[in-house]
Amino acid sequence: MDYHGDLSIFLKERLKQFKKMADINAVFLIFGFGWAFVAPIFNIRINEVTGSLFLSGIIIGMWGLVRLFTDIPVGMLNDKFSSKRLIQISFLGYIVITLLYVYVGSFAEIFLLRFFHSIIGSFLWISSWTYTRRISVGAHASERVSLWYSIRSLPNIIGPLIGGLVITLINWEFSFYLLSLFMLFCFLYTSFKLDKLKVKHNVKRDIKTELRHFFKNRGLALRISSLTIIYVIIAGIYGNYLPLFMQDRGFNIEQISIVIGLAASIPWFIFSVPVGIIGDKYGKRWPIFFGLIMSGITLSLIFSVNSLFDILLATFIIQTGLVFVTVALNSKVTDLFPKGEEGSITGIYEVMKDIGVIIGPVLGGYLAQTLGFTNAFMIAGFISILSSFILIKRIVTAKT
Repeated sequence: MDYHGDLSIFLKERLKQFKKMADINAVFLIFGFGWAFVAPIFNIRINEVTGSLFLSGIIIGMWGLVRLFTDIPVGMLNDKFSSKRLIQISFLGYIVITLLYVYVGSFAEIFLLRFFHSIIGSFLWISSWTYTRRISVGAHASERVSLWYSIRSLPNIIGPLIGGLVITLINWEFSFYLLSLFMLFCFLYTSFKLDKLKVKHNVKRDIKTELRHFFKNRGLALRISSLTIIYVIIAGIYGNYLPLFMQDRGFNIEQISIVIGLAASIPWFIFSVPVGIIGDKYGKRWPIFFGLIMSGITLSLIFSVNSLFDILLATFIIQTGLVFVTVALNSKVTDLFPKGEEGSITGIYEVMKDIGVIIGPVLGGYLAQTLGFTNAFMIAGFISILSSFILIKRIVTAKT
């Protein structure tokens, strides 16, 4: 067998898929670096303003609550207007919104800020997902979606380390100024480099009709929706409260930055594309199953975590599991999209995520405040393990 020739063909195909996604990947590479700078301090800043883990959970959860009402209409807008234009509008909003996190000083102010942040975020993520799915078609659809995940995760490996250094050497406010500057770079790159894709579908539909269309295959839609809500809840409980958990254990901002930058981010860069390729070739069932098991068992054993190395290892395994679930589920949804309705269906699917985003931080904040961080994480682990056995049996057909 000509292994050298096969490898050459394989690598050429990977490069071809990478080029197809180059511009949208570049935009979110810049976006990712901006947000990575504030990752070590963002939720700590929210908790500093609210003074309560439960209230912090409400503020964090607002991201999903507000988007619950905006994602479907924004998705429908993407089927009528250029996704590129909507992405541009989003970045203009982000330039202002990110700066305001420096100046809020009360619960009412941060509540209002988070409300507008969530609306702008709805426009950005629905529009960018729609754009990505419109260029992720054919036999390599899962691979292209996973490439987007992989590139988006790259800044998170070193960004939090730089952010932690900036916060330590200068101040935490400067990291938010950097974030706003990077949002300006995103706007400029989008304006000059992103293609203006033609809208191929402009049939007038209301939200009720779109929901009926999404749930046409009710059993599959319900199982995908249920798994999506569950994994987002798990990610919300662990991801949002990891910095506060570490702060409570006596770790400093540099150590928190290391965990977020390395253990929480590297799995997305390493495993996103392989999971996408596996999904294209063998189906999405097993990545989802093993991802839930992997994250669930590790979260259930979180009581044994003490040292920095322990937290690094546990977070790496948990995030690896979430990569498997996230990439496989998003790829499955992409496979089901009718051409020309990517925006509307994206909006509906993102609503399922929003439900998890609402529940995760609020539930996590309540559990952490009443039972402690360790018990909150262990409960999330049990939910993950149970859902893997209850829902995986019929999430997809034996082939896909």
